[in-house]
Amino acid sequence: MKRLLLAVAVILAWLCSGPIFGFSDTWQLAINTGTTIVTFLMVFLIQSSQNVTLKRFR
Repeated sequence: MKRLLLAVAVILAWLCSGPIFGFSDTWQLAINTGTTIVTFLMVFLIQSSQNVTLKRFR
């Protein structure tokens, strides 16, 4: 439940920060960079958990 609330808080912060910064190029760059980093970490986490699962069944 804490992670869900954290995710909702991050999304709300993202929604509120756009108009505050005027949706500037720097704001878009920061959002895109953060999204790319999170995506990379999620792919790494999924691959790592799949490798652990495969090792258990061998």
